[in-house]
Amino acid sequence: MAENNSYFKSTTLTLLFLSFLLLHQASWGQDPYPDINASHTKIELDSLLGVFQKKKDTLGMGYTYYCLARLDEKATNLNNSLITNLRKSMECFQVTRHEFNFYNARGAIGTYFMERPFMKELAKDYIESAIYYFRASKHPETEIGHLINLANIYIHENNFGPAKEILDRVELLNQTLKDKAIEGRWHSSYSDYYSRQQHFEEALKHCEKSYDIGKSEQMDWLEAVSLYIKSTCYEALNNKEARFEALMAASKIVENNGNLYQLRKEIYNALRDHYIKQKNYPMAYEFANKTQKLISDIYFSKIEGDMRS
Repeated sequence: MAENNSYFKSTTLTLLFLSFLLLHQASWGQDPYPDINASHTKIELDSLLGVFQKKKDTLGMGYTYYCLARLDEKATNLNNSLITNLRKSMECFQVTRHEFNFYNARGAIGTYFMERPFMKELAKDYIESAIYYFRASKHPETEIGHLINLANIYIHENNFGPAKEILDRVELLNQTLKDKAIEGRWHSSYSDYYSRQQHFEEALKHCEKSYDIGKSEQMDWLEAVSLYIKSTCYEALNNKEARFEALMAASKIVENNGNLYQLRKEIYNALRDHYIKQKNYPMAYEFANKTQKLISDIYFSKIEGDMRS
C-alpha cells in the first residue's frame, strides 16, 4: 500500500501539459496585430515587436508577446521559456484595458504555476480570476479550459468536492460547445479524480475514453497522460504486465515530444521501479540515469529559472 500511495502524493501529475490548450483557445488577433492562431516565425515577431516598440503601441506589443509565448510553447527545447513573454503580454493588456486578453494570459500563466507546490495558491488565484471574468462576460468557450485546470488543482490536493462541482460545470458547458478536445481533457481529469480515490475500474473507463479521443484528435500528450494514469491503476490492481505495456507505450510518445519532460520523468521513474522489481538491475540503472539527467536538465532550464525568479 505504501508503494501505491506514492503516486497519490506526486505533485508532478498536475497535468501541466493540459495548459497547452489555453494558448489555442482564443481567437482575438486583429489587423494590424499578429493573429495568435496563425503561424509566425520568431524573425517576423521580433521585427513586429521592434515596430510596435518604436511606435509605442502597447496593444501591438501585447499581441506580439503573446504570439512569441505561443512560439515558445511549441518548442521542444528546455531552454525556451514562455513565462516572460506571457507576463509581458499580460502587463500590456492590463495597461490598454483589454480585459479578455489580460485574463486569458493571466489564466495561462496560472497553469504554469500549478505543479510548483509553493506557487499553488498563486496558480489558483490567477486561474480563478480568469474563470470569474469569462463567466461574467459570457465566454464559455474560454472559461471551460480554465475550469479544467482549476479542477486539476483541487484533484491534486485531494479536495474532491470542489473538483466534482467544477467538472460537472465543464460537462454542462460542453453539451453546447461539443468540443472533442475538452471532452478528452474532462475524461482525463476524471480518470485522475477516481484513481486518487482508489476507484480504479472507474478511472480506467475514463482513461480509455481520453486515450481514444487523444488518438482520434491527434493530441499525443493526452494519449500519454491517459496511458500513464492507466499504468498507475494497473499497479494498484497488481497487473504488472498491463502496467509495463502502458508505460512503454507512454514512453514512446513522450520521447517524441520535448514538451512532455515532466511526464517523461515520471515514466522513467516508474520503469526504473518496474525493472527493480524484475531484478533486471542493468535496465533499472539505465532508467535511473535517464531520470537523474532529466531532473538536472529541468532544474537548470530557462523556464524553471524564470519560475524561481
